[in-house]
Amino acid sequence: VKKGLKFPEVTAGRIMATDIVSVSASWTIGKTLKYLRQKKEILPENIYEVYILDSKRRPIGTLNLNTIVRSTSATVVKNIMNTQFKTIPIDTDQEEIALGFKQSNLIAAPVVDKLGKIVGQITSEDVIDIIEEETEEDLLRLSGVQSDDTYSAVLKTIQSRFGWLLINLFTAIAASFVIGIFESSLRQLVALAILMPIVASMGGNAGTQTLTVAVRALALREVTRANALRVIGKEFAVGTINGIIFAVIIGSVAAYWFQMPLLGIIIGAAMIINLMVACLSGILIPLILDKTGIDPAIASTVVLTTITDIFGFFVFLGLGSIYLL
Repeated sequence: VKKGLKFPEVTAGRIMATDIVSVSASWTIGKTLKYLRQKKEILPENIYEVYILDSKRRPIGTLNLNTIVRSTSATVVKNIMNTQFKTIPIDTDQEEIALGFKQSNLIAAPVVDKLGKIVGQITSEDVIDIIEEETEEDLLRLSGVQSDDTYSAVLKTIQSRFGWLLINLFTAIAASFVIGIFESSLRQLVALAILMPIVASMGGNAGTQTLTVAVRALALREVTRANALRVIGKEFAVGTINGIIFAVIIGSVAAYWFQMPLLGIIIGAAMIINLMVACLSGILIPLILDKTGIDPAIASTVVLTTITDIFGFFVFLGLGSIYLL
């Protein structure tokens, strides 16, 4: 435990278990099994991999229990060991570790120091804990809160939430300013005031759906330079199709409600445009933030809400002012 505390909290050195099972490449399977039986009292409770080390305690291969049990006693370890294995440098970030386990379908992996010597191992059980922790952290960041808010003092909780709430206040003022531009239009046609939250709300929800998927994909390195344009194109298509579908629905409702077919066409057009912009923003904002080194899970939501609110109000009220008044 004391050794682990020397390393940063989210690195392999802090996460790893130091109790490992290692044997020599020159041993036979019979000798290996005898060793495992003799040392059963001090061995780890669950053995995922047996590591084969050289004279300098550097891993040169691995053996799983399935291979050991199915091999004859006379079989030499070096002839059946797996030499295509991954090692984890001791200072690797836990997010990179989880990603490596997922991509390579690992059960366990040795942790090595700067000289390549084995110092411990990380197992799939450890990675499950990492994934749960990272998922919770990203979810809380999207909401602008921290994991210890439940038990924090009142002033500390206020301090942690105040910054993003202040930013959100300014973005709300910006959206209100856009509404203020069309004050005379709203006075002349109350229907615009009644319907405008629908356009902004739908845009915000559509953008948040895309944003959530994008943040997860970036965390798992599923979005790369090779497929970024395809992902952007897909989200644009999704926004367009959803926009058309909901434009027909809300356009029909508005036209019947206010007995104004042109109003239905206008809110339908605004819905299509805003959903297209929302879905594009939902994918582009986290990509841009990630490229600039800013955590998309922290800043994306505020930026997205600002864009969908301002753009939704501006398009709907602008079209209404032009064609209805």
